[in-house]
Amino acid sequence: MNFVTSGLSIGAPSKFYLGRDFFTTLSTEHWQGRVDELRIWDHAKSQTAIQNGMNCALRGTESGLVAYYPFDQGSPVQNNAGVTTSWSVPTSSPYSYPYFQLQNFSMTGNNSNWICSSVTLNGFCSPAVGEEVDDRSGEQEQVVEDVQQEFKVYPNPGSGWFNLKLNASNESTLQWKVLNLTGVVMMEGILPEGETDIQVQTEALAKGMYLIQLFKEEKNLGTKKWIKNN
Repeated sequence: MNFVTSGLSIGAPSKFYLGRDFFTTLSTEHWQGRVDELRIWDHAKSQTAIQNGMNCALRGTESGLVAYYPFDQGSPVQNNAGVTTSWSVPTSSPYSYPYFQLQNFSMTGNNSNWICSSVTLNGFCSPAVGEEVDDRSGEQEQVVEDVQQEFKVYPNPGSGWFNLKLNASNESTLQWKVLNLTGVVMMEGILPEGETDIQVQTEALAKGMYLIQLFKEEKNLGTKKWIKNN
């Protein structure tokens, strides 16, 4: 893969690093911070395109997407020894890197480990809501409609069930869905008018990360990440 910044190619290494300089192992040059996800494109994105897509999840099949790492492995702040591989969501790119390998992480506790995300995703980026032309000729960037319903999902992480609870009154019948990270609907149901919470049984779901979405008349009102830890 060739990496280009401001028109200057910086080579085609067999692998690349996130969080430190490729050419040094000095700990003083390691980046201190948190990463929620990583998206690699085969072209430069405009500021508008980045802002329009920063609060919605990708499906992994978007045009020009080289690789997409949601970093949703492991159990937040738990002992994740051995859970050091982060796989890319399948993309249409024939040259995407398949995985990231974490190096020199303690894999336990609140730091140097998998942790809970502080980012709220407003569903998948969807062309059904609206489109914007990006800098690259012919490219369509997807925009999420600014319609949300505040709700919470708990316990998170959970095991055989979770509660979905609205933070306000419910004046219409809503639909909820549980999706895996490739966008496949695993479970769905309704929250009847007047009711503000529901308990969803999840024994049939495998351990992992899921997206909980809430809809009103096919409009996505919001998305929460939920982890099933066993």
